[in-house]
Amino acid sequence: MSTVAKVKCYSCNNVFEIYLQERNLDAELRCPYCLKDMEEQSKSKLFSAIGVFDELNRDFRKYSSDRSENLFQFDLVTVENPIDFDFLKR
Repeated sequence: MSTVAKVKCYSCNNVFEIYLQERNLDAELRCPYCLKDMEEQSKSKLFSAIGVFDELNRDFRKYSSDRSENLFQFDLVTVENPIDFDFLKR
């Protein structure tokens, strides 16, 4: 299993993938379609978030295997038009 981040570039409106295993903190991160660079601090935060995400899913698999806990998997999706969650405040 591999953790991948799907990154949308709003300069060209394309989506590209970044695999945690292929990260290189010294290399520039750029859109492969329009070659726009990602700012250094954003790149660092992105790789940190991917790492936390990957660690959580590895823990879910490990605890299921080692401790017979129920197995879960965490996926994160960004939506353009979020639904109204005001009903939760009632």
